[in-house]
Amino acid sequence: MKSAVSKLFFTIWICLLCIPIPLLGQTFRLPADTAEWQIALARNGFSPGSIDGVYGSQTRSALIAYQTSKGLPKSGDFDSATAQALQIQDPVFTVLEVSQVELDRLRPKPASWQELGQMDYMGYSAILEWAAEQSQSHPAPTIR
Repeated sequence: MKSAVSKLFFTIWICLLCIPIPLLGQTFRLPADTAEWQIALARNGFSPGSIDGVYGSQTRSALIAYQTSKGLPKSGDFDSATAQALQIQDPVFTVLEVSQVELDRLRPKPASWQELGQMDYMGYSAILEWAAEQSQSHPAPTIR
């Protein structure tokens, strides 16, 4: 017999990708690393691809598109002019609670395309995969 207290929950830190609503007293700051630059770009509508903390071609393209839209020099670099325009709002990360419902929906990865075609739905094979999908990030840097 399960008690209400034994309900399984655990938490994962994920980046907040929703567009922040400026509230009185909230402050903005310069992004501290590549992951925060990617989050700031995504929050402003410029997709850097998967939020993975890696400065790759998609991040560079998003950065150039942002610089172009703001009339900044199109350097493709995280320069000071871009940093002043593209500040990030805290909190950058939040806690994602994972309930038993999400855990129960985990499915083993199908071994073949035929097996995939017979599934009633394509679930997540790992909880980090689910969490990364919630935040448009890569599973590797999801936990901080």
